[in-house]
Amino acid sequence: MIKKGAIILTILFLLPIISSVEFDMKQVFDQGETLLARVSGNFLEPLQRENIFFYRGHVRIPMEYDVTKINDEFYIYAILDKPENDYSIAIEDVQYMKGAEVTDEDIKKDFLVTNNTAVFKVSPGFIATDKDFSVEVQNLLDKKINITVKDNYNINSISLKSGEIEKLNFQLQDITEPEFSFLELSSENLIYQIPVYAFSTEKPDEKKQKEFKFEPSELIISMPTDSETKRIVYLYNTGEASLENFSIFISESLAPSVIFN
Repeated sequence: MIKKGAIILTILFLLPIISSVEFDMKQVFDQGETLLARVSGNFLEPLQRENIFFYRGHVRIPMEYDVTKINDEFYIYAILDKPENDYSIAIEDVQYMKGAEVTDEDIKKDFLVTNNTAVFKVSPGFIATDKDFSVEVQNLLDKKINITVKDNYNINSISLKSGEIEKLNFQLQDITEPEFSFLELSSENLIYQIPVYAFSTEKPDEKKQKEFKFEPSELIISMPTDSETKRIVYLYNTGEASLENFSIFISESLAPSVIFN
């Protein structure tokens, strides 16, 4: 009986803990570090700032933070200018699917702030824009540091004196479709990967319209049996954009009589 009981306990221990919400973030941070978190789940309404809370133990505490939705996931960042202790971040008062059921159970993630000082902090911790943007970095150490900045197009390095703050400016390339990428900032043993969601940089009035017409728009032909005649129909591009990769469909009865030049 003891042996059987041991086997049952072992099976229960090995069963994975299944969660309907993914909460991806580090569990250990240094003082002043920027917390970056990704949350994904089937939420019935978008997460708002008022749904995000921070605790030290069981005591709610103030925090500089923000949240946004990018594609189907939510991103949260917070500046951890707090002393060494055990903390938690909670998502409250929001409904989401847990299997086939709707629940509003609080979603909680514990983390630790150590007694060490982070190399540097960044703000904001995510970007969602259709314009050029900037990210602010500050050296938190009592010595000079070098920060490597890497995006989709360039790799650069900057030097910051102790306590120095610098605003890094970035220009969006001309894009016609939304793009998602990560901006990476690293120094010593600390790496931030900031999600960047860039909307289309084309303004509605700048988008070229694709328009065309046939001339003549209608053909009425009367001709004797067993005779031949020719009619030419012109296709005109009347829009501002070039016409490429388009199709013209001809009925089966007319197909033998139509020639494209």
